[in-house]
Amino acid sequence: MTARQSYHLTFARFSPSLSVRSFSATEAVNTAYRVEITATSTDSSLPLSSYLNQRAAFEIRPQEGLLSEVVSAFGSASDDPPAKQWQGIITSCEKLSVSKDETVYRFVLEPRFAAMKHFQTSRLFQHQTVPDIVAAVFKHHGFSGVDYRFQKSRNYTVREYVTQYLESDFAFINRLCEEEGIWYTFEQHEQHGDVVVFGDSPEHYLRSQGLPVSYRPHAGLESVGTEALFNLSIRHNPIVEGIRSADYNYRSADTDLFAETDNKQSEESADNTVLLGKQQHWGLHPKTTDEAQVQTTLLNEAVLCRQTVANGSGNVVS
Repeated sequence: MTARQSYHLTFARFSPSLSVRSFSATEAVNTAYRVEITATSTDSSLPLSSYLNQRAAFEIRPQEGLLSEVVSAFGSASDDPPAKQWQGIITSCEKLSVSKDETVYRFVLEPRFAAMKHFQTSRLFQHQTVPDIVAAVFKHHGFSGVDYRFQKSRNYTVREYVTQYLESDFAFINRLCEEEGIWYTFEQHEQHGDVVVFGDSPEHYLRSQGLPVSYRPHAGLESVGTEALFNLSIRHNPIVEGIRSADYNYRSADTDLFAETDNKQSEESADNTVLLGKQQHWGLHPKTTDEAQVQTTLLNEAVLCRQTVANGSGNVVS
């Protein structure tokens, strides 16, 4: 281990002498990221229970000769922004082993939003939109307006009532977002820490240009510091031919609440063999024809996004 490290784990309330040995980070849209850091220390008696739920940050700051493409973009001076950073709270920590020279610890870092997994309750929300309900839950947990934000491209229906029953606040928010076609990601800010960003359009998270990363399966000959994708799997799933929904609103009996989507392609060269089955839904509680069509379209988008699923791992930090 060199004197100058590329990886740094820091805590808001503590300053332990740690040397990061390895780490593993998992990130995905609509998922709280999880960073597992294995570190060594000459101190064998760190008060691990005191580290739980405490603010922390994990940074990657490549030194000369490591991840040269990232260094050229960000620089390696300590005052420059890190190539990659995760902020949040420590949700797990343990002592893995003890020897004469060092003690090995493992810490798990997750965003503050992940702490809502531990708050289970039952309650009722009335006459609010889903973004309003989400904001109310965040406010209940002490989040301010700088800790989360919405990037909305459409108006949301005011729901007469929404029930949360024996459900964690984290699961509740995720369920409502899925119903409304809302996704979320995280941003890292020096002043505000981990910020949750909610959006409802792909344009809010798509890169303006592709990320040039090589696919290099593990062969034992990798160049140290070269960004690459080591593993990649692509799964293809069938999708339904279409979705239909219908409902009845006694307050407006003449309103047509039927809506449908069709995934069949009419072109002669189109391949419709991936289509399998149909879906019919009743009781989504739309108030207008437009609301019925929006709800049905969202259900269809949920199907389409599972048609091709890719999973990969590597050392890319960009």
